[in-house]
Amino acid sequence: MTLKLKFEAVTDPEVIRFTHIENGSVWSSRFLSQEEYADREWVLGQSDLGQLHRSQEHIDKYDSNAVYLGLKYFVLKDVSLPETSKTSQIVASCETMNRTGWAMLPGDSTGQIHEVLVACIGGVFTLKHHRGRGYARRMIELLNEYYDSLAQNSEEPFLKHLAVHLYSEIGEYYAKNGYVSYHVPLYELHNLDGLQEHYCEKYSCDNETTITANDIRYLGYDDYEDLVELQKQHFKKQLLQAHDACGGSRFIFTVQPSLKIYKWFEDRDLFLYKKFREEKPTRFGAALADGSHIVWHHSWTSGTLILLKVQIMGEDQEKKLALLLKECIQEARSSDITHLEFWQDELPGEKFPIFHSTIRALEPGSNLEKINSSLSAVRAAQGEFRGEILWLNNTKFCWF
Repeated sequence: MTLKLKFEAVTDPEVIRFTHIENGSVWSSRFLSQEEYADREWVLGQSDLGQLHRSQEHIDKYDSNAVYLGLKYFVLKDVSLPETSKTSQIVASCETMNRTGWAMLPGDSTGQIHEVLVACIGGVFTLKHHRGRGYARRMIELLNEYYDSLAQNSEEPFLKHLAVHLYSEIGEYYAKNGYVSYHVPLYELHNLDGLQEHYCEKYSCDNETTITANDIRYLGYDDYEDLVELQKQHFKKQLLQAHDACGGSRFIFTVQPSLKIYKWFEDRDLFLYKKFREEKPTRFGAALADGSHIVWHHSWTSGTLILLKVQIMGEDQEKKLALLLKECIQEARSSDITHLEFWQDELPGEKFPIFHSTIRALEPGSNLEKINSSLSAVRAAQGEFRGEILWLNNTKFCWF
């Protein structure tokens, strides 16, 4: 029997809540009811990041293309089913969080960095009683066609060179839809006492360093735009270096850092904290006077302090990292969190060899270079770029 399917972008709050209630039957965890899960997803959708298309700053900058930014909702309908309500024909749903990115193009000798749309797929869900019929696969095919059409019908780099990425929890499932995986190992640090003694105290207390704990600045909800600007400068420098290193032969892209991205994580943080503690979290990172900083996220359900973004400036990088990790450990302890977590590319071994040799001595091998259950994968809208993609800053900060 031929399926009669219809793919739609939706904005109706009632339909969106229906999809979240359905998702919540599987994803709400033991800490949230389905209704609470749907409430949280609505809060995140109304965040500054979710409503990026309404930002006057982005409307002024991107003009008519601003409409493609923010959180977008899609459903797949089987129109052969009875239409008894707005939602009766929905068999699957998904979302994309659309952010701004930067890209450099293969064969471009000018060294130009283009602003591009970067869409991240999430919330791919088939309703329980409609599984086993290929709905999810077909929905992603149609989603690809939607974004390919945007790229193919535009001469502006912002849409023409857009990229779509995702984080798969079902392995290589999306490979058949054209997504190329870029696995980034995960690190978990449980021996916090050992880390503090053998790394933080040992290397942050060197008499030669001029940086002390008195220089620590704590990051609040939205008071570190200056640090995000440092990240932007660093990301652009990375792009240019990568472009030169490959001789301009690859499509290179990154999600742009923004305070709105970090506030989205903080909104997740603040929605859940009452389930675990009375005191509202107020610290979302720490920084030194020179701009070196770590932005963190309290993952209450897993008892984890996730290092979303680490940027260490100038000389004495291990010393500065040691000082900042000491603050992470303090935050974990004060929040009744058991361990730290980071994606490998956030703290690469070649940049922080002493740190890596220390954690290898402190942690069992099973905690290091773990298989990441969120498998990163990407697909460029322009077919000629798909085999030559280099994804920079593929870490937790751009997860959705």
